[in-house]
Amino acid sequence: MAEFIYEALTENGEVTTGSIKARSRKEALELLNDRRLYPVSLGYVHSKRNTEEEQRSKSTGLLFNYGNKQDNLILFTRQLGNMLGAGIQLSEAVRVIGSLLNPGEFKDIVLIIYDLLKEGQEFSHILERFPRIFSSAYINMIRAGEESGSIGVVCRRIAGHLEESRKLKRFVISSLIYPVVLFCVSVIAIIVMFVFVLPRFLDIYRYYGHSLPWTTELLLNINRFLSDYGLYLIFFIIMCLVTIWFYYRSEGGKHHLDNLILKVPLVKRLILLLYTARIARNMGIMLESGVPLLKAIDIASSVTGNEIFHQALQEARQAVKKGGHLSGALDRSGMFPELFVYMVGVGEETGKLTEMLLDVARNFEEEYRELLQRFMKLFEPLLILFMGLVIGFIVISMLLPILGINTITF
Repeated sequence: MAEFIYEALTENGEVTTGSIKARSRKEALELLNDRRLYPVSLGYVHSKRNTEEEQRSKSTGLLFNYGNKQDNLILFTRQLGNMLGAGIQLSEAVRVIGSLLNPGEFKDIVLIIYDLLKEGQEFSHILERFPRIFSSAYINMIRAGEESGSIGVVCRRIAGHLEESRKLKRFVISSLIYPVVLFCVSVIAIIVMFVFVLPRFLDIYRYYGHSLPWTTELLLNINRFLSDYGLYLIFFIIMCLVTIWFYYRSEGGKHHLDNLILKVPLVKRLILLLYTARIARNMGIMLESGVPLLKAIDIASSVTGNEIFHQALQEARQAVKKGGHLSGALDRSGMFPELFVYMVGVGEETGKLTEMLLDVARNFEEEYRELLQRFMKLFEPLLILFMGLVIGFIVISMLLPILGINTITF
């Protein structure tokens, strides 16, 4: 437990100082936020132990930005929303947040934002200068907040939305880590057998001149092929991957491959749940922030990441623009789950479209997690069984001739 000295702003904009005990800088910031204090500076109380912890902190982390772009953006947005909610001016809030950042790209961007705010430029227009950091959905929600005078509320909504997206992304990654590691280890084991183990057994086979089983002959033929054409095979695989990548980047190729993925039986339901939840959450948070429906549909379509869903949403937008119902347009596309279409229709009839979209997003995200967990529980043992059979086949094929040596007549 370390002790920190802080200088912070109160909800009334007054400066206060004090000390607080916490296990880390991050925890200290969270404790100060819980007290409705917004730190301008935060440092260790210098003792031998705390100095060592400070050095470790400087070598492993930052005061306020924690590594990747998504984490930085969430923390920036949440802190900005809290400060604006406390009545602190926008430019002053940005300046305070910038002062908490250690040197890096994100700090530079925040300081540029502060300088441009002092010049009188609008916040949303400034954010448009940094499309790699702030998405079109983010910028339009901020613009809606500017028009309604509720940027602080909008920032807190955006932070919550980004946090949910990050949790879902981390869940997917954590679910895939074990199968990917298992597959890579198995492939490495197979390569080691072919490159190092099998050639040693080949010398034994040649020494005794014993006829080989067909399984062993198959392994030897594979070994010869890899020895003679291995580099060409690697080059061919790389070229295929590069070709697929360039094809996917083309408009027609992306549409074709996205459509192909949606036809894979085991993956289709997962993809539908994931993209529908993403669309529902993006549209819901934008409508909640004051973005007009047509604009929300347009932005949601541009950030889906799937050409098929993008096209379906653009067609729905045109139908709504002509006076049609969103639910009817989504139903005609044939791309969205019936429950999603029904809930959108209920929202349109009751005037609670925003609430319905956010409810659908939460429900579909939870269903996606459960389905992915079940899929992984089924896939992992099947992968273990498959790789075990492959490795077992290789081992048995190498040992069969040696076991047959005992039957040789001298």
